[in-house]
Amino acid sequence: MSDIKDGPEVPCLGSVLRVQRSAKWYFLTLHWNPSAGCFVVLKSDVSVSDARTGGVWNTFSSGLTIVDGNLVHFADVHPQTLYLYDLHSRQASPLYPQAHDAFREDFSRRLKAAIVEDQCRKNNWGCQTERFTTHLSYPIEINNETQAIAFRASFDPEDSCRARKRNGVEPGTTMTTRTFFN
Repeated sequence: MSDIKDGPEVPCLGSVLRVQRSAKWYFLTLHWNPSAGCFVVLKSDVSVSDARTGGVWNTFSSGLTIVDGNLVHFADVHPQTLYLYDLHSRQASPLYPQAHDAFREDFSRRLKAAIVEDQCRKNNWGCQTERFTTHLSYPIEINNETQAIAFRASFDPEDSCRARKRNGVEPGTTMTTRTFFN
């Protein structure tokens, strides 16, 4: 299941941010509103094949496409997400974050050690150690031969607990993540 929406309920209109081509497909990534983008997939004859929320970042020669999800700007944390979109089936599946990601689990453990529960209650902070901002660095690198992607993710506690610079939890802690799939 994906939070990437498609079909007629996606009024994908806005200024063009990126135009990309992959084999016989074109991708227009558009600025939809301050918190969201969308993309239009065009066939080689420039007819519309699909429209989705999110933005296209890279495409494998097979037609599998790396897409990021939208962020709500007025949320307490901003966890970026990636999806794998299949041009042929027009289906998207979650790619990142993955369940049991060692880097995210390590950051959550450090957040938990830094939280002062009394401050959380007093200040009405969320203090949920599994919820934190994730920044993905672009470009997202791909390898067509191995069907692999590589990117950098940095984590920031933001408003989730305000536990900055305590017990080794600092904004911008950067880890390298490589995701492999078949």
